[in-house]
Amino acid sequence: MATYSFQQLKDLWILYGGPPEVANVAAAIALGESGGRTDALANEPDGSVSRGLWQINSVHGAASSFDVATNARKAVALYKGRGNFSAWTVYNEGIYKQFLNGMPDVSTGGSGGTTGIGLELSNPLDALKDIADQLTNVIKAGEWFADAKNIVRIVQVVVGSALVVVGLVMLSSSLATKIAEPIVKTVGAVL
Repeated sequence: MATYSFQQLKDLWILYGGPPEVANVAAAIALGESGGRTDALANEPDGSVSRGLWQINSVHGAASSFDVATNARKAVALYKGRGNFSAWTVYNEGIYKQFLNGMPDVSTGGSGGTTGIGLELSNPLDALKDIADQLTNVIKAGEWFADAKNIVRIVQVVVGSALVVVGLVMLSSSLATKIAEPIVKTVGAVL
């Protein structure tokens, strides 16, 4: 994973054919969408997935990529095809504005990203969301274990495993006895 600064995102935009006069907005959108992270991934409500710096959606096929060049080229193509940045939610909702200087305005609860000087800022509410998600998983696991059908399954797996081990021990001890008897007789006859 790499994290790109505001200036690096502007440079990428221009390098892959984006108009220089809107490079600041394009970089701000990338920071708002991905935090400047090349490995950014978002599962969308419609079941699609958005990937990379400019969060190119999977409806665009292979252009929805973590590859920096592929992602930047598609972002430029989307902009040029529409003549604006309306393909991005952070643009439509005005969120990109807090990243125009490469740094989110934390006083407004910015969604995080890089500051352009290597300092990563994140929304503290994300940590609370992660904790809530983990608690939800624990509750789901508890509900699964509380289901009588699942308890029976667990008992069946444990008992079945124990029977396999016992069978292997019995088989190996029987086999060991068959192999050892002639050796003991031969050794006893020699002595």
